[in-house]
Amino acid sequence: MSKRLPISESRIALFGGLMLLAMGIRVVCSFLIGSGSFGPDGSGAEAAVHLGGHPNVLHPILIEFFGGGRGLSAFSGAVTALACAKMGQRLGGNPWVCGLMGACAPLLVMPASMAGGDSPALALAATGVALAWWQKPFSGGLIAGLSLGVKAIALPVLLLLPLGILWSEKRTTYATRIVFGFLGPFILFLSALDPLLTPRLNSGILGSWWLSSDGAPPGFSELPGMSLSALWEISTIPTWTGHPLLGLLALWGCFQVRDRKVWSVLVISGLGLFLVAFLLGDQLRVRYLGPASIGITVVAGLGLSRLRWLPWVFLWPCLAFASQLGHLRSMEEGLNPRPQMPFIGPINVELSFEEGGICGGNELRDLAVQLSESLPINSEVAAIRLRDGRENELFWRLRILRPDLQLTALNATCCETNSLPNCAREIRTHLYQRGGALVAPHLPTDCKTLLASPDELALAEAFNLRAQAKDRFNLMTWVNTESQSSFPDACSAANQRPD
Repeated sequence: MSKRLPISESRIALFGGLMLLAMGIRVVCSFLIGSGSFGPDGSGAEAAVHLGGHPNVLHPILIEFFGGGRGLSAFSGAVTALACAKMGQRLGGNPWVCGLMGACAPLLVMPASMAGGDSPALALAATGVALAWWQKPFSGGLIAGLSLGVKAIALPVLLLLPLGILWSEKRTTYATRIVFGFLGPFILFLSALDPLLTPRLNSGILGSWWLSSDGAPPGFSELPGMSLSALWEISTIPTWTGHPLLGLLALWGCFQVRDRKVWSVLVISGLGLFLVAFLLGDQLRVRYLGPASIGITVVAGLGLSRLRWLPWVFLWPCLAFASQLGHLRSMEEGLNPRPQMPFIGPINVELSFEEGGICGGNELRDLAVQLSESLPINSEVAAIRLRDGRENELFWRLRILRPDLQLTALNATCCETNSLPNCAREIRTHLYQRGGALVAPHLPTDCKTLLASPDELALAEAFNLRAQAKDRFNLMTWVNTESQSSFPDACSAANQRPD
């Protein structure tokens, strides 16, 4: 029987403890933000578990396996911290300190505290890089490639994948194995790169990543301006993300270790950071920088052999961000109040809230349950279109609970041939004859964040509805037990009878 190692020397204790710690940090931040499928694409991906049709096919599969998007994010965020520990160990650093940096870095904690594909995609990509660096090129390339099937946001991490060749003695064999491992999932999920390779104009970030050049690849004359814009965006990253302390620690780590491999990691990570800002320009959001910060986070831990407590400092902005986002969400969605933790600088949580939810989102989900229980078969539910298509907070749940219902999003184009008052009257008449429900924002809105475009709010106002003081949405229902599915939808009916 082999001699038992002291717990301080046990790798199982080290990595197991790091896993539990990282997951605990993310669970606490998730609690501060509040329960529910809040996060980028959280509701949509969870609905796709039942409905299918999600463009990132692996994400709903992982959600179903883990039983929910929030649990998946917290677990995968902890896996990312372990990958940081192994990458730091490979670079000659202390795995606990490098892993603790990964566990506490705000740009890695933030996506893992909400529902969405960011955290699991990042976990797969980082795990693949760690395996590749530890001379497992085929499995490393395979696992890293699978991240494209969850979400292409992890693409900057893949720039670190070839660096494993620096530790290889048989470089040709290594390169062949990593290419063969990565090639299969890359071909399978190549469509994830369509916004980069075949961008669609006027379709937002889902259709094009070339937002700094108006949705299309830039001309040669645009490159200098885009480069300067990218550098400006990076230099103005909010303080709560750890900038510029994280960058200074990474430089210190490079000077401490004095190894070209470490410098390679920092330079390539910096390149990934620059490319993300280069593509998105002033549309850049801090969460998009999380994958590119993986290498910087690991290198930052290399120089902390005497300051092993320093990673804990990054917990302050993590908790401050989560608590302030949770406080805003509690006001916008009518949830239980959340405490607010101050920070030395301002934290703009409104953008993060708008990426993850909508004002009144909890009310919309409750309305879906109410309507599913009360409407007769083949009824129609019409809802005013909300920002970023967030009326789907209502529609996705209805599609699961009542697939027989016809769901119609009402926007300003429904009234192209009619004035708004007459258009609203025709929609109400149509819903009365067919049977169904109308869901429209309560005006004036009490929301602090953007709820809908001015055109859609004007359409909502044309219905002249009144709601209770605490409601954010109006609901009108018309029950017709003889409802037929042959009726046109409410939007088409409004355009059929012009002034």
